Amino acid sequence: MAGPPTNASRRRYSAPGLAAWGALALACTSASPSSPAQASAPARACDSKDACFELGERLRLGTGGSAKDPARAARAYEEGCEFEHAAACDALGVMYYGGEGVPKDDRRGDAFEDRSCTLGHAPACFALAYVLATNANQLLSGGGGVSEAKRSGLFETAKSRAQGYLDRACDLGNPCACLALRTGDCNVPGSCSVPKPGGGCRLACSEELGCDSGTFAVLADARPGG
Repeated sequence: MAGPPTNASRRRYSAPGLAAWGALALACTSASPSSPAQASAPARACDSKDACFELGERLRLGTGGSAKDPARAARAYEEGCEFEHAAACDALGVMYYGGEGVPKDDRRGDAFEDRSCTLGHAPACFALAYVLATNANQLLSGGGGVSEAKRSGLFETAKSRAQGYLDRACDLGNPCACLALRTGDCNVPGSCSVPKPGGGCRLACSEELGCDSGTFAVLADARPGG
């Protein structure tokens, strides 16, 4: 990088020339639409957490007179999440998992689901438990150039985190999460007191609760003692 001009080099620039250059530079800077001082932030799509979530729902589903627009729905959900609307964070996480209106990005999906769970949305906690338990099961079945010792450590970490999200979901009253945490009975909060018929209690209970029974096979390793 060139250093500051010397006394000799300064003599090559006349005073009128420097003044003209300064005026031109000032004019270009003040007229530039990309100048940070002149650029305006994009207008918000909504002005409250409930309004943002409702707008996201309409745009995602194409209801309430709105055409389906997944990209705008994602933006509305994101603004709702910024306002700490838990279900908006959850919806946006699902959209990132599926690449709906946004580029598919599992890490961002996890982040928005975690935010939703932190805000007290039980379905998001349950969804993250499922994702982590799925990852744990994949670690057991796939090598991928990872040593057995490292796979074992990653598995235990994923299992522990999945159990933590299940605990959180159950504490928040999600009966399917509570059922997934239990191995020998169907006594879960709010519903499901089916007697144990020869080991079929969990399936019968999951049907009564409207849970996806296939989910429990994935979550089995996340249960205490699993």
